[in-house]
Amino acid sequence: MPDESKTNNATPASEKVGAANLQQMNASELRQLIAKAQLQESKKVEEEKKQLQSNFQREAKKLGYSVDVAWSDLPIPEPEIKRPKKSKGKAPAKYRGPNGEEWAGRGRPTKWLVELEAAGHKREEFIILQE
Repeated sequence: MPDESKTNNATPASEKVGAANLQQMNASELRQLIAKAQLQESKKVEEEKKQLQSNFQREAKKLGYSVDVAWSDLPIPEPEIKRPKKSKGKAPAKYRGPNGEEWAGRGRPTKWLVELEAAGHKREEFIILQE
């Protein structure tokens, strides 16, 4: 295995972080690590912007367009936040039992309906007619 300290693109040991190392760090060391990571992130974003600009201008030139964009002004995209879907609310009752019980017809049938069906009634007998 080659010695990493002799290769040009080796990352110094102080720059490498593993899960076990994070557990051993105190709060100050973690803050320093976060600051370094944020600095590295901003450098990577700038590199990616430059690469994107180069690719975009090359493709535009192939198509005969000239592109002059202030690439440094492009915003950094925010991660998408998945929001829970809004509930459609309570479904209106579709069935009404002899004692006024109601069931919307969704999910598992209610106990009163199961008992009535077991006694020989048909579900259609309890449908609430739309007016």
